[in-house]
Parts: sequence; structure tokens; C-alpha cells
Amino acid sequence: MSPEGCENDRATFRCSGLASRQGLSTGLKFVQLDIPGALHSGESTWLKCQYELGEDELYSVKWYKNNVEFFRYLPSDMPAGQNYELLGVYVDLPRSNATHVYLYKTDLNTEGTYGCEVSTEAPSFRTVKADKELRIYGKPKQNPSLIVRNHE
Repeated sequence: MSPEGCENDRATFRCSGLASRQGLSTGLKFVQLDIPGALHSGESTWLKCQYELGEDELYSVKWYKNNVEFFRYLPSDMPAGQNYELLGVYVDLPRSNATHVYLYKTDLNTEGTYGCEVSTEAPSFRTVKADKELRIYGKPKQNPSLIVRNHE
């Protein structure tokens, strides 16, 4: 059974949170991680991390590929969004924000497990994280051909 606000759509998916044990929390809740399951090499895509802060204040949103951070959003920083070079991850920084990261292209190195981690400020210090697999398919260099031979 998935935690409240988390769904499993036949891809690797994990959602965890540090929240009230009584279930009465009005703070941070993870709502949805929207990452395509598969793309063709060369396509662009949005990675979406949707959450509800409730009464909490946002501290940071961090994005990971295979557990290596490639983008972070800290509203207290100027600029709020920062990206870190990572093989196969092509972030369009001006189009990325607290809930969305835009990859302006993909290649075979883009494939992996992508995660979004959301943390709140004091006094709650809540954190939720979700991961999902992204597959990349290469296009053939030339169209397929069929050769038919007659055997006499």
C-alpha cells in the first residue's frame, strides 16, 4: 500500500516522509512526481514535482539522477535555481523552478532514476522524496531494409 498522496504507476517509485505520527499533520505532503517513463533520444521533457506545503515554509527542492544532485531550488538564494553539470542531464535553467525542471534535450546518457526531494524550514524540517525511472530509446541511424532472396 502506498503512503497517502503517492501512487505507483508500474515504474520504480518511492515516497517517504518525516511527518506527524498521529496523521494530523497540516504540513508538507508529496502529491505527484510526473516523469515520462520513456523518451526517444533527442526529445525534450519536463520533470514535475508537485507537493503541498500546508503550513510549512519551503526550504529547498533538489533533483537527483541516480542519487547525484543536478538541480536545486532555494527560494532564499539569488538566483533561486542552480544546476550542476551531470552527464546526460541538460537543464534549461531559466525554464526550471520550484516544481518543474526542463530538460531541453536527451540522449542515451539521460536514462536513469530521477528523484525529487522537498524540504521545509524550521521548526518542522519535514522532507519528502520520490523517485522514478526514465528510459531513453535510440533511433536507428538508417531505415530498416528487408532483403528477399529466391531459392531455386
